[in-house]
Amino acid sequence: MKVGESMWRIILQAIPVLVFSYAAQILMKRGINTVGGLSLAAFQAEPLRYVLSVLLNPQILAGFALAAVGAVLYLFLLSKGDFTVVLPVLSAVGFLALPFIGKFILHESITPARVAGTLVISVGMLIVAKS
Repeated sequence: MKVGESMWRIILQAIPVLVFSYAAQILMKRGINTVGGLSLAAFQAEPLRYVLSVLLNPQILAGFALAAVGAVLYLFLLSKGDFTVVLPVLSAVGFLALPFIGKFILHESITPARVAGTLVISVGMLIVAKS
């Protein structure tokens, strides 16, 4: 198998890892926002109630469940390739998805500088993985 074929195989296998991992992070982000974020003042005022509101938040719980699935898929991916190839490829593909997730799912402001930086990082990681 050629290096290019191996890279494409890793990229295709990385997509489910990223889907579960990013879906988990999006749910956790939305969940923590619904409880008002992490707040030392809220924790100090009613520690047990605050901790339970965070830990029992349905979006945060679902996020942890999806993160666990993503972790298992990541282990599968690691078992199929060299760590020094898998991690840079996974990171590069993941970085490329971030501006889209930020803009279209989380409704964040994405600047041209963020897009440029993301592209530079992703290209660099792919170069490292390919070498």
